Amino acid sequence: MPLDTLQTIAGSQFINAFPGLHAANCDSIDDHAGPCLTSDGLIAINTELLCSGPNPTLGAGGFSVAKYYQIFDQVFMWGQFRFGTSGISAGGGVYVIQLPFSLTSLIPPTTNMAAAPVIGTGSTYDANANAGRLPLTVHLRAANHLMFGVRFSSGAANRELRDTGTLTWDVNDGITWNLRAKRA
Repeated sequence: MPLDTLQTIAGSQFINAFPGLHAANCDSIDDHAGPCLTSDGLIAINTELLCSGPNPTLGAGGFSVAKYYQIFDQVFMWGQFRFGTSGISAGGGVYVIQLPFSLTSLIPPTTNMAAAPVIGTGSTYDANANAGRLPLTVHLRAANHLMFGVRFSSGAANRELRDTGTLTWDVNDGITWNLRAKRA
């Protein structure tokens, strides 16, 4: 259903007309969004974990996946990557998740962590230590690439999630993340 089919309140009696038009608009949205949420459910996609240098190897049992649903042009997505139990390599450089479709933002995507739009949150997962859980921000690096920022204290600047420096990656380590953004 295109958004332009929703009714707009106009005229001098807009206060009196609001309840009826609002109800009609809500019914139209429910007719469109309701079936997609109850019958279509979450759509599973494979994502790819890349690096700005050599790509990481997730190893045996490792994965990079996401699920999403879409209402009109808004995408709601949850994802994670996890290193496996053997044969892993942290790669080299900034970690980037490649999506199978593009997202857009009023703030243009960029590789500059300080200027890239924040479109979600997440956390790291260290299989060996509770202290290894850090909050993340999800940034739009390119139309179909996400990058992650880690903040160590309230006064510190965000740092890119990468192969070294922020965390020491080991077996079963990874991140979980979520986002809400407009699909291009």
